[in-house]
Amino acid sequence: MWLIRVSDYTLHEFLPGKIPEYAILSHTWGSDEVSFRDMDERPRAARKKLGFCKIKGCCKRAAADGHNGHGSAELSEAINSMFEWYHKAEVCYIYLEDVSDRGLSLYHDEDEFSKSRWFTRGWTLQELIAPNFKLFFSAPGCCLESIPENLQRLHPSTRSITKRLSPYSIAQRLSWAAKRVTSRPEDAAYCLMGLFDVHMPIIYGEGLEKAFRRLQLEFVNSSADETLFAWQEIGDGDQGLMLDDRQRSGPFSVH
Repeated sequence: MWLIRVSDYTLHEFLPGKIPEYAILSHTWGSDEVSFRDMDERPRAARKKLGFCKIKGCCKRAAADGHNGHGSAELSEAINSMFEWYHKAEVCYIYLEDVSDRGLSLYHDEDEFSKSRWFTRGWTLQELIAPNFKLFFSAPGCCLESIPENLQRLHPSTRSITKRLSPYSIAQRLSWAAKRVTSRPEDAAYCLMGLFDVHMPIIYGEGLEKAFRRLQLEFVNSSADETLFAWQEIGDGDQGLMLDDRQRSGPFSVH
């Protein structure tokens, strides 16, 4: 596992069993973001990118809180491990780049908070569910000190989520992804692996249909839950992560 040292923003690899306490950042991908390769091979150039301000701010907060310290194979390992990383983090910093300080004050503007782009992305679903402790930050850097008690009311897709996933069927968990979107087609399937504790190779270029079919096979091999096959007709308003008419029905409909 690779971590950034908060004192100098350098990358350091830790083997299982020797991983220190760490904080983790959840955000939506924007323009001029910093990649792992940038940090590893071009650290000076990385610090000039717009996205580095998120890393810098996260490191500053982690230091204050006391949390110091890709080839295709690495990418596949990272995606398959992502849910566990978020779950084991001491704290998850959730950066809402389109929310003002006023928007983080739920008594003043619940609408701005609940309509943040962060709540519409596929990958951020597991980043909402997995961490045990979350801190929300606005674009200017204001912190909402704890997850809102009324978050489930503010954002319907989280209304059924609790810390324990086992009571919820495959269909229910898939429905939480309704209306969320991903930049890459295959990510609509890959971003759900952590919700079901399944692992599979990451093959960008295979397309959404093949990726989701492989995900279904993992469900079948590891669970007797038949709600995965509960397909039915639904209206266009319930469209989830999938794209065509067949994929808009079934588990991705809102439950």
